[in-house]
Amino acid sequence: RPGGDAVAAPEAWRRAPERSGPNDILAETLAEAFVRRALANSRELAVADRISGALTYRRLLVGTQLLGKRLKQLPGDCVGVLLPASVAADVVFLALHLAGKLPAMLNWTTGPGNLDHAVGSLGIRRVVTSRKLIDRLGIRIAGVEYVFLEDLRAGTGKLEALATLAATAVFPGRLLRRLPRPQVDDAAVVLFTSGSESTPKSVPLSHRNLISNIRASLKLLGPGRNHTMLGFLPPFHSFGLMGTVTTGFLGMNLLGLVPSLVTGHFDPTSQKAV
Repeated sequence: RPGGDAVAAPEAWRRAPERSGPNDILAETLAEAFVRRALANSRELAVADRISGALTYRRLLVGTQLLGKRLKQLPGDCVGVLLPASVAADVVFLALHLAGKLPAMLNWTTGPGNLDHAVGSLGIRRVVTSRKLIDRLGIRIAGVEYVFLEDLRAGTGKLEALATLAATAVFPGRLLRRLPRPQVDDAAVVLFTSGSESTPKSVPLSHRNLISNIRASLKLLGPGRNHTMLGFLPPFHSFGLMGTVTTGFLGMNLLGLVPSLVTGHFDPTSQKAV
């Protein structure tokens, strides 16, 4: 960034992984694959950005469970997500899967009319977002209620967090048994076309779609457990979702979602490190 100072990645980011071996997906649906990966590599660093800092798999798993309890209470099966590439977007995506909800990743760059059409086509009534993002972009979507992450975090107490941490460490099997059990061909996410031809079209992708693509990419690229990934493509983008969200959590040990840590500044309106 011209005139800006680079921000160093946290020291934990350089720590070598504790386990060796090939990368692989540990289940055929997203929630189970994530939980199994988090339990297998609980002390290793999973993700980081400038706002959330560096999270191990254990912290990430606890955070997604806490948020998942709250998202499960939202009405409807499909919930919109309006967030830039960030730890927050990853936590929300995973928490919705733990809650048995279908995430719809909304592209705010298409304009208010296309956003209204997108949520209307799926009957979405709740959109998870950040108050900072909405205040900055001034986005309003007709017929939906914003669920702000800042409010959800404020309602989470330390005692609940400690209890969830203890239960995760002591009873991992119970956590696995309580996971939603979708079929592999059930929709795992809904993306939208850009709207360059008429209005945006919804594109549901199944668990089989995503996991088969992740496995193919891991086989082709051959990343090792000591590799990191810099993710800055937005989660509403097909490559952004697969490359900077699902591939890292399900197949690799370390996912680097750290544009702001590396460059010192991240512009959520453009989704680019500048």
